Amino acid sequence: MKVTNTLRSQIMRIAHAINNKLVCGLAEALKRAWALTKMAFRMRTKKVRLVFKKADGTIGVNWATLKGFEGKITDLNVFRFIDVHTNSVKCFKIENFMYYANH
Repeated sequence: MKVTNTLRSQIMRIAHAINNKLVCGLAEALKRAWALTKMAFRMRTKKVRLVFKKADGTIGVNWATLKGFEGKITDLNVFRFIDVHTNSVKCFKIENFMYYANH
């Protein structure tokens, strides 16, 4: 993953969106934004185990990928992915992202 000014700008936008929702401090928001970005790059070619908080407060665990995903990014506050088991597109708010694990 090559770090460019465009990537840094996107990470800062994501971090500010997380910080505005959670009020967790910019350092914590930047950690989450970098983890989300690294996960997105990994998901382009591989499957990852994704853990996030659902809208109803429960914990969602999905095997996810972005391989073959042709959706447009219209909102930086929402992360869209393909669930490997159901082969459907799902999404979550970026402030609800918890962590991911490699395949």
